[in-house]
Amino acid sequence: QSGIVAAAGVYAIENNIQRLQQDHDNAKKLGELLAEIDGISIDPASIETNLVFFEIDAKYGLASQLSKALAEKNVLVGAFGAHRLRACTHLDITENDVIQTAKLIQECLNEGISHHKGTARGPYSRG
Repeated sequence: QSGIVAAAGVYAIENNIQRLQQDHDNAKKLGELLAEIDGISIDPASIETNLVFFEIDAKYGLASQLSKALAEKNVLVGAFGAHRLRACTHLDITENDVIQTAKLIQECLNEGISHHKGTARGPYSRG
């Protein structure tokens, strides 16, 4: 089974290494946009790859509630604990998608997320 995973990695290196910078640039852009949203905490300078970790202020609700609200808007962002979330940019995510995602996060916070059932522990929560 490890050969299947290795084959995907080899393919990415041989065919997509040049465009990986786009994923990193999109992640950085998302971080910058999220930093402008009240209720979201993130240090855009800490983003080095295509993974974007950020926190939601407890007064808005739980990460899992925001994740569910975003899923209803076809945006998949994972909850990693009570208030920590993770977004990932990749081949199928454009700069426009990143801009729209930030707008939808703002929209969810404005609309409120408390009506979504949530849990303080995500699948990868710490502590």
